[in-house]
Amino acid sequence: MVLKFTTEILRDGLFRRHKPGAVARQELRIGCGYAGGADRSIDLWVIEAAATKGCPATSYEIKVSRSDFQKDMKQPLKQRGARLFSDQFYFVTPPGLLKPEEIPDWAGLLEPHGGNNWRMYPSWREVVPAPIRSKDAPSWPLIVSMLRKEPIIVPGEVQLETNITVSGPANIDFDGIAAEIARETEGAGC
Repeated sequence: MVLKFTTEILRDGLFRRHKPGAVARQELRIGCGYAGGADRSIDLWVIEAAATKGCPATSYEIKVSRSDFQKDMKQPLKQRGARLFSDQFYFVTPPGLLKPEEIPDWAGLLEPHGGNNWRMYPSWREVVPAPIRSKDAPSWPLIVSMLRKEPIIVPGEVQLETNITVSGPANIDFDGIAAEIARETEGAGC
C-alpha cells in the first residue's frame, strides 16, 4: 500500500526533524489583525530552544498540489512574514511534486523519504537546501498571535503556597484573556 501524503501527515512528520524541547505552532498567523497581510499564516513554525545557537526558527509551507504552489508563486509577498521571522524556509511536498528549479532562491524543498513505516519513522530528503538567514526579532502582533494560538498547559498538580495544592485541570478563561488583550490593544496596530 502506497502512503498518500496529506498536509496533516507531512506536518506531523516534520515535528521529528527537531529536537525535544523545540516549540512548534501550526497555522501561526503573522499578526493579530486583518490588515496588511496580518491574516496570512505559516503552516508550521518551529523554534529550537537553543539560546546558545540563537534559537533557530524554521518555517514550513506544505503543498500537496502543484496548483497550490503555482498560486503562491504568483503572490510573492505571501511567504514574506514566514521568511522574516525564520532562519530557514522550506516548501514541503510529496515526492516528485515539484522540480528543484521551481524553488525560489530564498527557499528549500523537503520531501519525505523512506518506506512503508514512514509515519512511524519519518525521514526527509533535502532536495533543495534552504539558505540560512538571520531572522528578525518578533513583532508584538506576532507575539500576540502566538499567545492566542496555543493555550498554556498547566500541570496536573500545582503548589501555590506551602500548604495549598491544586490538583486536576485548572479552569482558565483563555477566551476572556484574549478578549481583554484585544480591548487593550485596539487601535494600537494589533
